[in-house]
Amino acid sequence: MLKSSPFSFCFDRRALLGALGACAALLTASAWADIYKYTDDEGRVTFSNIPMRGATKVYSEAVPMGGRPHTGGGKGANVQRVNAPSPADFPKVDSSTQRSRDSNRRKILEDELATEKQSLADARKALSDAQAAPGDAQLNPGKYNDRIMRLRDNATVHEKNVDALTSELAKSK
Repeated sequence: MLKSSPFSFCFDRRALLGALGACAALLTASAWADIYKYTDDEGRVTFSNIPMRGATKVYSEAVPMGGRPHTGGGKGANVQRVNAPSPADFPKVDSSTQRSRDSNRRKILEDELATEKQSLADARKALSDAQAAPGDAQLNPGKYNDRIMRLRDNATVHEKNVDALTSELAKSK
């Protein structure tokens, strides 16, 4: 007695899998395309990738062959993003207000950087002091090693914070 699959009488499995793969690629491509905003009579807002009557396009991204948009800016970055204009009632910020906000942000980052640098110096001093006390290592080596490891980890965290804040400040105007 021959065993057969339920699809063997009308479809070749390879053809079926190929067709399913093609459908999946097409569905993926459409999922990365345009985004529409629709507001109904009761004021409920719906965002969708399917255009509806009365909906406005709020975002559009060109999709290359293969489905997924290219997001990098390096070689082959030929995908253009299309930004829809802001709605008329969208709040605007004048340039002097934005400069003030940027200035405040920079001041906050500088204060945080100074605090992190001080914390880093304190962490390094605590590590140095702990390493300079060899008596603890002889009494309980496991406890000493755990303490040194915690102090090193603490210093590393502050080093990473200083690096991140320095990088963020370099990006700001």
